[in-house]
Amino acid sequence: MICQHVRKRCRTSSNNSVAVVASVLVLASMAFIFSELPDTTVPATDADLLYGMAAYAQTSEPNTTDFVTTWRTTSPNESIKIPTNGATGTYTISWGDNATSTNITGDQSHTYAKPGDYQVRISGDFTRIYLGQNFGNAAKLISIDQWGNTMWSSMNGAFAGASNMEYKVTDAPNLSQVTDMYGMFLNASSFNGDISGW
Repeated sequence: MICQHVRKRCRTSSNNSVAVVASVLVLASMAFIFSELPDTTVPATDADLLYGMAAYAQTSEPNTTDFVTTWRTTSPNESIKIPTNGATGTYTISWGDNATSTNITGDQSHTYAKPGDYQVRISGDFTRIYLGQNFGNAAKLISIDQWGNTMWSSMNGAFAGASNMEYKVTDAPNLSQVTDMYGMFLNASSFNGDISGW
């Protein structure tokens, strides 16, 4: 009886030993396989950057307060002008080519090194635009993209001569202080906007 009991324990120990050896062999094989794979680990700094970009894309909201337009230049070192017809407010312009003009007043011009389409964003105390003084400059404006929260003082001749301008906005301008809209879209032959909600 004792002998039988001892034999049983011996067989159990033998089976356990075989199982342990098999497990060790499997782990060793896996370690070898993974050691042969190319290193595709993203450096921590790059991973952090990617995570930050993804988080920003998910949480950032579009700016809905700027007055936004798009302009087109067709030759190198060509300029556009934002004429204000004497308005005195202080404002900021992001010119769409990584250049920004801050704390400015009155008319502003900007030269683009390369031809192309540039989205121009204006914020601050900007109350007036008057393209009617130069139809050549006005023709470079190709769209109004957003009115923002600009409180306009006058729309007289505002977009006159903007023959290539299309209307892409989803908001409406603040005209609560405006009493003159004469010639606002004079000769703006491409204008296709619905202003019935103004």
